[in-house]
Amino acid sequence: MFLKGALYYKLENATVNLAPKIRAMGRDVFARGNEMQGAMAHKDYMVPSLRCVPISNSKYPKTLDADWIAPNAVMIGDISMEEGSSVWHGATLRGDHSAIRIGKNSMIQDNSRIAGAGQDVHIGDNVYVGANARVDGAELESFAYVGMGASVGKGSVVESFAVVAAGAQVAENTTVPSGQIYAGSPARYLRDLTQQEKHLIGEHHFEMQ
Repeated sequence: MFLKGALYYKLENATVNLAPKIRAMGRDVFARGNEMQGAMAHKDYMVPSLRCVPISNSKYPKTLDADWIAPNAVMIGDISMEEGSSVWHGATLRGDHSAIRIGKNSMIQDNSRIAGAGQDVHIGDNVYVGANARVDGAELESFAYVGMGASVGKGSVVESFAVVAAGAQVAENTTVPSGQIYAGSPARYLRDLTQQEKHLIGEHHFEMQ
């Protein structure tokens, strides 16, 4: 018992003494890496510590080009994000069964859930996914707009400058045509977007960047 206690004491002391040295070494490596990256070094700060979960050596979240990812967002498996895109607080992206591809300047808002569900998710450029929305195995073309609390089912396509209204439930294998608003549960055609509204969608997105 005495030997066990003595050994534990030595190990604890060794850990306590070693920890500052490891942290100092990490800071030094980080500083040298920033020097090597040059103008790209700031990107290390844009993607803070987050819950990134790889599922294999080739299937892991690739987020270095992302503009920002909330520290409490969850990123699992085969995910890639292009420049300027962001994932906000509490959002969950599950690429453990199928891939998730996110283009440039797209925004996944708070508590949203994006999942492959056996079919890849393709999110284009300048796409807005509102808070508490859900997208399962669907395609959102560039400048698509998915409102708060809406859901887009597997195999569905939301075309460019199409709007899924807040709370709308888009059934599986549904196409929301460009320039139209779908609302309700199940979501159905509501009306066409005006040219001014299309312009506002673009403006709204860029203001959020």
